[in-house]
Amino acid sequence: MGPTRCQVLLAILMTSATLLAGEGSAAVPDWVRPGMSLTYEGMTASIQDGQPVSGMQMVMTTTVDRAAENSVSGSTRVDIPNAPTYGWTYNWTAVEGESWRDVHRFWVDPKDPTASVRGPEGEELSVVGQEIYEREGKTWQATIMAARSQGAEVSLTYETESGLILAYAEKRSSQHLSIFLGSAGMAADGTANEQMQVPD
Repeated sequence: MGPTRCQVLLAILMTSATLLAGEGSAAVPDWVRPGMSLTYEGMTASIQDGQPVSGMQMVMTTTVDRAAENSVSGSTRVDIPNAPTYGWTYNWTAVEGESWRDVHRFWVDPKDPTASVRGPEGEELSVVGQEIYEREGKTWQATIMAARSQGAEVSLTYETESGLILAYAEKRSSQHLSIFLGSAGMAADGTANEQMQVPD
């Protein structure tokens, strides 16, 4: 006796659900671990009539407290070199597939980067090319993702193999933001990280 129509439909539905669950299921790279610390340098500028009228440099140090398959939690210290007494620290949790916010995100899933993070307005980022990225005497094989919406133009550059974010730029009519990887070789206690923890 063969399967009933209900059994066939149930099997189809279960197969479809399994396939859908496998789509866009980005994961945190395994080198993202508690205790690691990364530093980024940034610049934000106010724009008036298409020209920058004021700007501010930033140094952002992010420390990981917890890392799971699809989320990471930690804290970020933002310092202003030209105003040493003006700085702040905030706690955060970042989940795979969410929109870009603040300045703490330092990874994408290299196997599924467009499902790993979205633009600040929720827009989907697209892979637009690859390049050799150079900064502070180091070079990386990098991939570029970008998006454009009514609110912003976004560009994100990451190390192709590991998913380490190397640079992020966000352009709005009233403000520009640029972030670049600084020192990525130190753990939270000041000792050198293993290569598996922070890609070189």
